[in-house]
Amino acid sequence: MIFTKLLVFIGFIGVSAMAQAEYVVIVNPSIGQGSMSRNELKAILFGNKTSLGGVTVEPCLLGTKEGEGVFATVLGTSKTQFNQEWVKKELTGSGRAPKTRDSVDDLISCVADAKGGLGVIPRSASAKGEGKVKVLEIRD
Repeated sequence: MIFTKLLVFIGFIGVSAMAQAEYVVIVNPSIGQGSMSRNELKAILFGNKTSLGGVTVEPCLLGTKEGEGVFATVLGTSKTQFNQEWVKKELTGSGRAPKTRDSVDDLISCVADAKGGLGVIPRSASAKGEGKVKVLEIRD
């Protein structure tokens, strides 16, 4: 029984890491960092951390079905829980939710146009930002 639970747990960790690897963080080149931890990304997207490498971060997220995977696989939460957290913060004046964009191209432009821009996109789309944004790996 314990062995079975351990195998299930190890399998879950493997799937989580694999799913997380499907996404990359893109940042405006003004951010001098080369990678970031998942906890650091989570703190930024939840508004608990507002700068990265000495630059104030301006996060953008995909507001599409394609972007919904970020919540479960990268942030470890649901889109509903994420939105509820931001409603509380905005009502108390303790932050502003990340901007949302309707396409990967719009998200890349949002990140490229804002000093401190940051977004999460599918790894498969990262070539679209070449020359405009910098890709950071998400590490545990």
